[in-house]
Amino acid sequence: QDPANPEDWYYLANGQAQLDYTGLAEYDGEWFYVEEGKLDINMNAFVWCDNYLFFVGAGRIMDEVSGLVQDPANPEDWYYLANGQVQMDYTGLAEYDGEWFYVEYGLFMNDYEGVVDYNNALFYVINGQIVNLTIDQGLCNRAMANYPYYAAQRQYVTDYINELRWYCEVPQLVLDEQL
Repeated sequence: QDPANPEDWYYLANGQAQLDYTGLAEYDGEWFYVEEGKLDINMNAFVWCDNYLFFVGAGRIMDEVSGLVQDPANPEDWYYLANGQVQMDYTGLAEYDGEWFYVEYGLFMNDYEGVVDYNNALFYVINGQIVNLTIDQGLCNRAMANYPYYAAQRQYVTDYINELRWYCEVPQLVLDEQL
């Protein structure tokens, strides 16, 4: 902290301000974003550090944030976080605002279409989002036509909206059981 300007904080090494350093620096158990040696409290972005990607808001890693978060610099990109860190090892479904989305290696995949196995249930995903097959027989038929293995095995495609487990059977949708 600069005694002459208490709102200014600097990254020091061996008692010297490191004005050539830009990146994350730890202070008192928290991580902060430093630009040219000075704390940047206006930084709101995803930042790489030691091969991990972190969400920085107001100049610090937002370790209280988990779930899907939109990239402030690239609004079309959404990342899946746990404690402020992108979960690059995670592939599966993630909930955001009551809807479910497909994530691959920590990134929302808005172009994904397919069947996703999540918690021992199958979900059909189009454009990266779970679709409600129970209200659209066409989508149900499309899902089973595109994924005949699941149809042949009579596996379930789960409708999360109504919390009912359904399977598709041409020409109509048949209720199997309540969860």
